Amino acid sequence: MERRYVTGIDWSGDLGEPSNAESSRWIVLCAVHIPSDEIEVLTNALLKARRRRKLPDHYVFKYSGSRPAIRESLFEALTNVDFRSTILGIDKRTWSFDELHPIHPNVRLAASLANLIIDAPPECTSGCNILVDLPRSEKRVIAEIQGQIRSAIRQEHRRPIKSLRPVPESRLEGSVIQVADMLAGWKHDDLLGTADRLPAKIADRIRHL
Repeated sequence: MERRYVTGIDWSGDLGEPSNAESSRWIVLCAVHIPSDEIEVLTNALLKARRRRKLPDHYVFKYSGSRPAIRESLFEALTNVDFRSTILGIDKRTWSFDELHPIHPNVRLAASLANLIIDAPPECTSGCNILVDLPRSEKRVIAEIQGQIRSAIRQEHRRPIKSLRPVPESRLEGSVIQVADMLAGWKHDDLLGTADRLPAKIADRIRHL
């Protein structure tokens, strides 16, 4: 029987121009793919990681600003969860003038996320539900992301995604987005040479683009 997947998407860094002093050099996009029947296992793993560090049961894992011990607790708890991840790191200094100025940042984001999904394992994204960390009020951004992903999939003659929905990471089904946030943040630090080492069972499940 074919397994159906849920894919959670998040990113680390910003889409501002690299010449801006307040802008980060890297933008890291992360997709976490998990079989639908593993969502409960993931939810329980996150709960275990919270309780190990005496955090509230509804604590939202975010890489930015979290203590190394909290990150370690989450990654250790994930070693027994069946998931895969696809990560795309973009050095914004490689963007050309034409890529920067005629294009709205949201369009750049959508195009980059489409590349992320196309380069993910087809069995994880064909017919999957995609959850993205955006508020429902960002209707234009959501429509742009959905349009670019579906267009890219059609061009590759791949089976279309089932749906793309904005889901706050604080909601129960947003647990997969919390993992995407943590891995995107880890990869951002890794590109800067400051990341802690991941458990081997986690590192082996990541496809770096």
